[in-house]
Amino acid sequence: MLSIPNPTANSVSAIERRVNEAIDHSFIKNGLFVFIFRKEGKFAMKKQYAVFGLGRFGGSLVKEFYELGAEVLALDIDQEKVNQYSEFVTFAAQINGFDEEALKQVGVRNIDHAFISFGENIESSILTSLVLKEMGISKVWA
Repeated sequence: MLSIPNPTANSVSAIERRVNEAIDHSFIKNGLFVFIFRKEGKFAMKKQYAVFGLGRFGGSLVKEFYELGAEVLALDIDQEKVNQYSEFVTFAAQINGFDEEALKQVGVRNIDHAFISFGENIESSILTSLVLKEMGISKVWA
């Protein structure tokens, strides 16, 4: 059986100090607390995100990442949507999500996290997910 010692005021304040030193900044977003942590006293390298599909969900993701200052690659098959969200992203392109050569040309291999939001087009979501995983993208959400 695991026993946890009763924390004293000194141990709690020491823990609070360490947590406060690790947190670079925090804020409340949509009712949730968001903490941005330092990594070994320095800022962690900025993550790069790709959003496939710029409908309601994908467009919302792009705007949220923009507000957080993240680097975002936005891709959609509809040029109007690409134009609509281009001001919120690092790079936007009209592209077919499961065309591997086109994905290589826009630099998808450098992405840390990919979000696929094609709505009801399940086949395209699956194909794009498979292509991204084969390209070495470790975190793909569809």
